Amino acid sequence: MGKIRPLAAGNEISMAGIGYLLVGHGTRRESGQQQFRRLFEQFERELAPQRCEMAFLELAEPSIEDAMRCLATRGVEWVVCVPVLLFSAGHALEDIPQELERSASDHGLRVLGQTPSLESAPSVLALSAMRFQEAVCGRQAGASCAFDRGQIDCQNCSRSFCEETALTMVGRGSSSPDATRRMRAFTGSRCALTPVPWAQTAFIHAQQPDVPRALDWLQAAPYRQKVVQPHLLFEGLLMDQLREQVAERQLQDGTSRWVITEPLGSDYRLGKTLANLACKQIEANPFAEKGV
Repeated sequence: MGKIRPLAAGNEISMAGIGYLLVGHGTRRESGQQQFRRLFEQFERELAPQRCEMAFLELAEPSIEDAMRCLATRGVEWVVCVPVLLFSAGHALEDIPQELERSASDHGLRVLGQTPSLESAPSVLALSAMRFQEAVCGRQAGASCAFDRGQIDCQNCSRSFCEETALTMVGRGSSSPDATRRMRAFTGSRCALTPVPWAQTAFIHAQQPDVPRALDWLQAAPYRQKVVQPHLLFEGLLMDQLREQVAERQLQDGTSRWVITEPLGSDYRLGKTLANLACKQIEANPFAEKGV
């Protein structure tokens, strides 16, 4: 079994002393919490038999404090934190690391590292493309497809819907210029998988265009199908608000079909990607040693 030497010179620890903490933002919506729990089950299955716990940063239980206590009682000494976040901004760079260090200190644990955000991982692009196809093409949710190979399955499709579709990708938004740039880049990468003649990126918070302005532009676009795709992970208040806004636009615009896609949700691709990030965090540790 592999070993990792702690940063301070001295004792070595085995992989048996390492635990993994999957952290989500959190939502009061039970459906969103259940989606995260299903993702954790997929993540835990990928890492078995390593010890894993899940936590929410806010708005739901268990907290990071609760999960770290559980890891300590299960014999874990070192923790790899795996945030389930699309982009690196305040939560990934400040809130989660601060709470993690505080809880680790309280329970005698040490933080071995934190994995990067999902960004434009192939699995995220694939899942986003699948949600689009489910909404636009009527593809059965969860149907097998070629997305795992970075392709879109249009073999039996005339693409007539896509050619008449205007797309607005909606990000959560943050004050981080880098996260904003990466969200815009994600829209470009996604449109390479599901080409449409007109696309834009909008933001719920902090950046422009905001959702109302973007929906004005979308309504004015000369296409018969208007698709709003929230680039959000799970169900919650933001999804409810976007659905209401799209429903209002449909009432105003009788000449177009307005569609809102589902959030990314839980999916085996995400579970595997997050587990792979956790393993890479161990492999990238400069003090890692090969098996003994």
